[in-house]
Amino acid sequence: MSESWKIKDWDYVLDEENAKIPQFTFSATPSFITSADLNNNNLLITLDDTSCDAYNKKNVKGVIDKSTQIVNEKTGEVIAASQGQPCQNDFSAQTVLYTMTLPGVCFFDGVNGGKFSLMSEYKKPKSEEKQDEEQEEQQEEDENKNDKKSAGEDPDKSLPVLPLALIGGVLATGALLTVFLIRRK
Repeated sequence: MSESWKIKDWDYVLDEENAKIPQFTFSATPSFITSADLNNNNLLITLDDTSCDAYNKKNVKGVIDKSTQIVNEKTGEVIAASQGQPCQNDFSAQTVLYTMTLPGVCFFDGVNGGKFSLMSEYKKPKSEEKQDEEQEEQQEEDENKNDKKSAGEDPDKSLPVLPLALIGGVLATGALLTVFLIRRK
């Protein structure tokens, strides 16, 4: 996802030891809200273009929540602040802002502006040793198949072990029930 969201305002919240945890406010899109819901409001994000170089190009964990501020869509100014959180499905004409709290990140005074995006998916490249091991395992499997075919057994036509075990279990259960019913009479 290459979409980015503009940061409207920076602030902080205090943790249990009164340390400042950075928090910013932004306007969310429906796709962002869906991503947040699917991830229990915990996302990995990349910050960019802030006034603080320590935040730029950094990948951090963010915790999303609805803000109590309501913004006028035309002017972009905060026009109201409710005491409680807005309703879950707010269909009003006024935009409800969201907050992103960055636990584990130091707060710097005077930071402003910027944007953020969801961190792109990272797939760790396989090491050469693991690739060599996988190739050896694949060769062994191929050799085993060739050995079975050369012995006259076609592995594709034989029943796998699990169905044979199930058939045996059903037959044993039937035999036990028959013996039980005969003794009961």
